[in-house]
This record gives sequence, C-alpha cells and structure tokens, in this order.
Amino acid sequence: MTATKTIPYSQEAQSVFDQAKAIAERHNQPTIDTECLLRGLIFNARVLPVISAFVSPKDLNSRIESSLSSRSKSP
Repeated sequence: MTATKTIPYSQEAQSVFDQAKAIAERHNQPTIDTECLLRGLIFNARVLPVISAFVSPKDLNSRIESSLSSRSKSP
C-alpha cells in the first residue's frame, strides 16, 4: 500500500478550483478541463494583470464560454 501525500494549498487556489468545478458542472462535463480552470483563473486578482497584458479578459472569457457551450451541446 502506498501512502498518498496531501499538498496544502491556499483559500485562493480553492476558490479558483471551486469556480472551475462549477463551470464544468454547468456545462455537464464530468471533469474539470483546461478551459474550466482557465475560466476560473481569468478574473483572479493575481492572474488578471498577466492575462490583460496579452489579451482582453472579456474576449478570452467569451471565447472559452463559446467553446464550452459548443461542446456541451454535442451528443
């Protein structure tokens, strides 16, 4: 039997994970994928300045939402 190691993380990380999980559930996805996690991160106070340097967060959010919506509609 191997022991599992729990890695502690911050409340901020838990919040982002919870947002990603809610997004996945809203789109009927059984797992949290990259798009869900990125959506959870986009408007995080620490990540927003980095993302904003490269792309509009609203545009990125819209593109991800479109991608997730198209996937959840397919059979």
